[in-house]
Amino acid sequence: KVYLKRKGDLPEEEHRLGIATNTDFFELKGIVEAILQEFNVEEAKFIPIDSDDLLEKKADLHLFVKDEYIGKLGRLSSELQAKLGFKTNVFLAELEFDKLITKFHPIGKVGNIIPYAIIKLDYTFSLSNNLNYEKIRTTAKKLLKNLISMEVIDIFKNKATIRFYFQAKDRNLTEEEAKSELQKLVNSI
Repeated sequence: KVYLKRKGDLPEEEHRLGIATNTDFFELKGIVEAILQEFNVEEAKFIPIDSDDLLEKKADLHLFVKDEYIGKLGRLSSELQAKLGFKTNVFLAELEFDKLITKFHPIGKVGNIIPYAIIKLDYTFSLSNNLNYEKIRTTAKKLLKNLISMEVIDIFKNKATIRFYFQAKDRNLTEEEAKSELQKLVNSI
């Protein structure tokens, strides 16, 4: 529980979920994504926003679900790490649990089982200030009609390898068709 000051009244009480790790940012983000998946939370977006003194600039994300702020995650600022005497990087997430729980779906979406093959393709993107995973994910969802899911499988030196899963609802998709769809994404970014 967190108690927030209110002028002339008792503090406001909020439930928050805090997570800390000393491994790396991607492990922390994976933990948050696993929580979202377990809660069947849909339409989650991670958006880079430099607005917090707690977290390092350019190393933080804010989590939104259907455009509602849910929390933040990132690397503890260098200044605070030094002040607290930490010798290794510390990665933190703070989620507003009361808001998160309102997005919970006890049963995830269940669709018809599609009997056709899934095509898996990997592509490595060079990341920059203008190109991040969220932009790739959003563009892919809008542009690729046979895309059923995607995941980051590796990150190294500002390059991210993403695995794309393609499947047609009415027939077996060919690998060439899936490659053509993926090329549309690459050309548009």
